[in-house]
Parts: sequence; C-alpha cells; structure tokens
Amino acid sequence: MAAGHHFPEIESLAAWVAQDLKRQESICEEILERLPDRFQLAEPFHSIEPRTQSKVDIPCFYDEEYETPLSLVFGGVFDYGMSDAHKKAIQAICSPDEWQMLKSLVEGRASPEEKAIRPFLMSRFPLFEWVAEENIDLSDDLERPDFSTEEGPYPIYLSTSEAEKFLSKSGYRLPWDHEWEYVAKELRSNVFICGDQLPRGDLSKNVCLTSFGSASKNKKASNFFGIAGLGLAAMTKVEGRNGVMVRGGASGFYPFQGPAQWAMLSTELQIPLQNMPDSLAGIRLCADIPN
Repeated sequence: MAAGHHFPEIESLAAWVAQDLKRQESICEEILERLPDRFQLAEPFHSIEPRTQSKVDIPCFYDEEYETPLSLVFGGVFDYGMSDAHKKAIQAICSPDEWQMLKSLVEGRASPEEKAIRPFLMSRFPLFEWVAEENIDLSDDLERPDFSTEEGPYPIYLSTSEAEKFLSKSGYRLPWDHEWEYVAKELRSNVFICGDQLPRGDLSKNVCLTSFGSASKNKKASNFFGIAGLGLAAMTKVEGRNGVMVRGGASGFYPFQGPAQWAMLSTELQIPLQNMPDSLAGIRLCADIPN
C-alpha cells in the first residue's frame, strides 16, 4: 500500500472535526474504495479529545482476511524526541541505580525536533498470536513471552525475519518510529503512554493489558486514537537508519520485578532490539492512505 494522495480533511484533527457528518462518511467511503477488497468500514471508535474533552469519532477499517481493525490516525505536527523537562521528569522518578541504567537511553533522545505526520492507518491491537500462526511458519526455537489467557486473543513477539515474512505476505508495514511516538503522545506530549504521571494501582486492566477479548476492557485500554496495547513491545523503523528499534515493552515485564522496567511506559524511550530478550518484539500493522 504505497503512499499517495489523501484528503486535506484528515491532515489534522481540527480539519476533521470541522467537517459535517456527511462529508466525514464520504471521506471514509472514498478511502475504503482505494483499499484492497478485503477491507470494510467498521464502527468508529468513540473518543474524547484530550484538551477540550469534546467527542470525536475516529474512523476505523476492518481487514477481514487478517481479522484486524485499524484506526485512521489524523496527521499533525508534534515534538519528536525528549525535551529537557521530560528528561528531568524521568530522572526525578529514578533511583540512582535506575538512572545509571537509563541515562544513556534518555540522553540519546534529548533533542526534540518538530515533525510533521501524514495521515495513516494503524492496527488498534498488536498482531495476535493466532493470526501470525495462520499466516507464517513460526520458529520453535525461540523463547517467546507467554501472554496466553482464557480472555481472548493475545499478542505474539516475533523475530525480525518472522516479522518481515508476515509484512511481506499481508502488505502492511511497521510504524515509523515518529508515527508510534505521535500516537503514544495523543496530541498532548505525554511523558508516558498513560499521561504525564506514572500510573498507580493495577495496570493489567488498561495500560499493561495483554489480552483483548473484552470490548469494555479494550475500550478502557485504548488511547485517543483507539489504539490499545501500547505497553507491549513494538518494532519501529527509524528514518535514515537500518534495522528496527523497540517502543513500549513494559507489559511484558508487568508486574515489574526489576529496576527501571516502568521506564518502558515512556513515550520517548527507544530500546535497541538486541536489548530485548532473544531480540523479540511485537508488531503493530500500519498502512499508508493509498492513492
């Protein structure tokens, strides 16, 4: 699905909410016509705009072949990278030992740049194990984290070669690193995927949710764009750099047993794939708006 023409009405949230319902529906129908035949329009995600608390319907598309719902992510401009204020906020939470572990990762990102994002589609959930199993051969030699549960579909962590096979077959791509960060920051420059403060209490019901069989839990776990499971590790591509980085990942270590595992809730921390156990991470399916 190559990048192509799209609509000025989806270049920003402000442009989208300025349209009447009829025009919004017409845009969704036009996008659907350009997508492969396996797609259909899905129920929009009923969201709340973070700053004004006004209601916004996020358009959603459903891929019947890969049983994947995708949100339309509106374009926008944001600060990509870690500001000094965010760096200080993370350092303030750290013990001295934790800061020594995180310092190089944090300081490596401490130079935010303004970045323009074009609209694109992102899967609402990470790639589920059964979808991967049905479409590619998975290695039996890898020690993957076990997210299996009675409560519906759950994600799978893949090697880069497995991820490439799945993406090649399905026609999807990985998110660009700046796209993941833009979605995680929710138009308001969050320090963490759940806001500016580390959450308290049981995170397994929303921020670190790892099974997606309950519509009410999925709704609670979804951010402004309707994206859930950002606490799971996701491979991203960095412009001008070979290989992949990992974003998120805290859910794989929750409840946190070791120092600084909470830091993986950051919207800005990039982790080299080789730092992950067995160099495995999840994938989040993305697609450009086709012409």
